[in-house]
Amino acid sequence: MRSFDIARILRKNTSQLKPSQKKRLEYLFRRRLSKDEFIGNQLSSEMISLSLELQREINILFDREGRVIDVILGKRDGTDISLINISGIEHRYYSRIRLIKTSFGNSISERDLLLLIKFRLDYLLVINNLNGKAKKTAVMRLPPGAEERLEYIPLDGGESETGFYEIIEGYEEETRRFKAGINGKSVGRRAIIAGCGIESDMDINYYLDELASLLKTLNIDVVHSVWQRREPDASYLVGRGKLSELRYMTEIYDADMVVFFNTLTPVQKRNIEDEIGYQIQDRNQIILSIFAKRAVSNEGKLQVELARLRYELPRLSEKDAGLSRLVGGFKTKGPGETKLEMMRRQIKDRIARTNEKILQIKQRREFTREKRRISGIPIVAIVGYTNAGKSTLLNRITKSSVYVEDRLFATLDTTTRKYVYPDGMSVLFSDTVGFIKDLPEELKNAFMSTFEEINEASLILHLVDASSPSVHQHIETVEEILVELGVDHIPRLLIFNKADRLDDIQTRIKRSDGILISALTGQGIDTLLKRIRGQF
Repeated sequence: MRSFDIARILRKNTSQLKPSQKKRLEYLFRRRLSKDEFIGNQLSSEMISLSLELQREINILFDREGRVIDVILGKRDGTDISLINISGIEHRYYSRIRLIKTSFGNSISERDLLLLIKFRLDYLLVINNLNGKAKKTAVMRLPPGAEERLEYIPLDGGESETGFYEIIEGYEEETRRFKAGINGKSVGRRAIIAGCGIESDMDINYYLDELASLLKTLNIDVVHSVWQRREPDASYLVGRGKLSELRYMTEIYDADMVVFFNTLTPVQKRNIEDEIGYQIQDRNQIILSIFAKRAVSNEGKLQVELARLRYELPRLSEKDAGLSRLVGGFKTKGPGETKLEMMRRQIKDRIARTNEKILQIKQRREFTREKRRISGIPIVAIVGYTNAGKSTLLNRITKSSVYVEDRLFATLDTTTRKYVYPDGMSVLFSDTVGFIKDLPEELKNAFMSTFEEINEASLILHLVDASSPSVHQHIETVEEILVELGVDHIPRLLIFNKADRLDDIQTRIKRSDGILISALTGQGIDTLLKRIRGQF
């Protein structure tokens, strides 16, 4: 078996080599490392000498015991990852494989680090700057939970003080303890959240924190987060190395799913699921799930159903329906429609029926609006980012008991209540669906009839959670949506809520921007009511 392996190696990428060069490669294949050794001086010298002679990279894969598994010749400017084939590592954080390679570059490249991550190597050792004074550096992935991801070990002065085997055994023990700790902390569903895009640190933290809050609303614990700074890939969204990292992080954290901040195309979702092997969802699906859970009224349920159907229609695939074709009808010439075609037709039919039901409700709602117009009672629409406290404010002002919960999208249905001022002036207050950045188009369209309630308002109260670290992003998002809905011409007041959660410094800052209140404690409500009365 050993001679067969050598023969296979010598046939791979070696057609232009001289017999003497092939002999030297065969000699490399017979090398051994000790368990504690990163690289010996003799092996290092041999690899440098042969790389310079061939003007090509040399890659040697060793197992943890120090036996050569494979020798791969690359090109001068790098090695094709597809030439490296490592199997049987699916359920390991460390693959028990080490890779030693030469490189003509002056530093360890992203391509080199991709090898370390994709194949979960025990370590990657790069001998670079071959045309000058060669440098040797080992790179190891730190155990999960560590503050840093990688450890760089310079080896120009010889072997590390701590042997390789002692280091890797310690890392594997830390990995086992970490996984045991994760399993003991959570009994519910677990998710890893991920995203991709060239964004600032502040925006990335904002996106991931909001996604974690959305998942919390569904009682799903976020156990790890990943963001890749790059332009999204059309086929996989993130790079293949990052997908490999997500796969083994899902195993280590014992997660049930990976949820992406980005909206996934049908192709991306299918490719990622095939690559990772776990349930994949995106932010839009999570928001749809929350809306489905929160919908109470008949209209709300119909709107959520319409949004879900519109989301699912373009994402149906043969995988969902199977590949079989249904038989044709009586005296038909063709073979009939496929299951996929049938499912698409059925969804389109359901969309049409649901639209018809919503239209009927919309007509009844328009009748109610017309009665309000005739009455001449002014309407004040309470709008704001989700979980800003709109329902709590409505309850505080009108002494109502609208459902309230400190979660995103606690209420989906527009609720209208009357308030009568001491001078006899009546005002209708309408609590609207919470806004969120990049609300899925399917939901935006489905809830348009609800958003139309804002058009009837004489005044808009823009309610803001003053205690949120993302307060300015929330204000900007709501203002953008109001412009998009065509209601930015309606007079509005900026209201900072949750003053009870602010310290003195924050209070001074918020008070200069707008009206500061606490819908929970009643602080500032009298001032707010006077400002509203002054608008009519």
